Amino acid sequence: MRILARYERVIYHASFEGYEPVLDNNGYETGEVTLKYGVAKPIRVGVSVATNRNVEYLFGSRVECDLILLTCNMSCPIAEKSALWIDNLDVCGKHDYEVKKIVKSFNTIAIAVSKVS
Repeated sequence: MRILARYERVIYHASFEGYEPVLDNNGYETGEVTLKYGVAKPIRVGVSVATNRNVEYLFGSRVECDLILLTCNMSCPIAEKSALWIDNLDVCGKHDYEVKKIVKSFNTIAIAVSKVS
């Protein structure tokens, strides 16, 4: 299965770099951690709406997702725990989607993503 270029659109992704401790007003660690991401970079992928039948067929019955990203780029840098900007492309703000699961086939990659609340 190949994806036509006209169905692809530009989104932004930032790779997961680790955990960062949360500090209080005095500079002491609170015991909580936040996720640390790298610099947001653009990438072209196909974005489709997730339906129950498609999700169960691709990812199994226990994955709940809002969108499915499709690409034929087998060296796609998007990984699990990556941050994505799909609806809101303002990378200065908070990301709006996170990766749930990635499935690779012979010539395509399907990525299940869910909206951050």
